[in-house]
Amino acid sequence: MMKQRLSVIAGLFTAGLLISSVLSGCGTAAAPAGNLNDPNNSLVLGYIDMEDAPTPATSATIAPADASGSNTWKAPVNDGLFTLSLPPGSYELSNISGSKFMEGESQYKFPRQNSDTTLNITKPGIYFLGSFKYRKVKSLYFEEKNFLMEKVGKPTEAELLQRILENRAISNSGWGEKIRTRLAQLK
Repeated sequence: MMKQRLSVIAGLFTAGLLISSVLSGCGTAAAPAGNLNDPNNSLVLGYIDMEDAPTPATSATIAPADASGSNTWKAPVNDGLFTLSLPPGSYELSNISGSKFMEGESQYKFPRQNSDTTLNITKPGIYFLGSFKYRKVKSLYFEEKNFLMEKVGKPTEAELLQRILENRAISNSGWGEKIRTRLAQLK
């Protein structure tokens, strides 16, 4: 009887995990953080490969490039992809957050004024921040862990835009048409 009860509990737990992963959009792009309905905002996308990092990425934070600290934007990272809706201005990728069981929450902070992670939005449109890969840098035992975010060529802007179009809410919106137009320009 106890074995059957444990089996039922394990089955319910597994079903709950499966349902929550489907509802969270596992495998498809989430809607961008910010207000895409604002005609002055732009769609900003980027990719972070954290395969070699101690924790997977869970969110990306974009801050004003002038270091004013006002208005930072945080976007969830879904299988490396993050998307935001931002008004005109200069921005930079300021940090990546991640967590893992037994590792806890980690913050991967970027140095200020890093040209590889800076973006200047002049008018509404679609902007690609780039694709980056976490690289561990050797550090001494008692030092804080060092890393580099290396700009890489894959996935490309076109590949990421295709992933975003998998989200039906975006695909069927005005942004879906803008993304399809941008994909045609990239070919």
